[in-house]
Amino acid sequence: RHEHPRAEIMKMLKEATNTGLHVLAGAQAIGLNYSVLRSAEPKKLQLGFKSPYGFGMAEMVVTFDYFVRVWKTLEYRDLRSTEQVRAKIHEVLRFARSRMMITTRFERWLMRPELQTLTRADFLPGLAPE
Repeated sequence: RHEHPRAEIMKMLKEATNTGLHVLAGAQAIGLNYSVLRSAEPKKLQLGFKSPYGFGMAEMVVTFDYFVRVWKTLEYRDLRSTEQVRAKIHEVLRFARSRMMITTRFERWLMRPELQTLTRADFLPGLAPE
């Protein structure tokens, strides 16, 4: 199912983020208190998806952003080298892309004109139309 790859990606993002936060906690244990980088121009927007999938994808983007900010903090505070940070971000991106390509394989069939007008109600008996 389409939500399995997203769950795998979220798990990896959280593990990688926690690894970075653990390094920051280690620095804090010896008296160095660092805060995670923040955006110079944070954006606010209203999300209005019709599907829970859209909100799940938005959550994944926010989680990825936080992961990158944690690891960039490690780089800028000289707790990890530029190469280590680049390799970690590349590892996570590669993993995420490989999982997302699973659903892309079906795009050719899902984008056919005869399927585009269908809704969930067409496939699930007893589901009320939206």
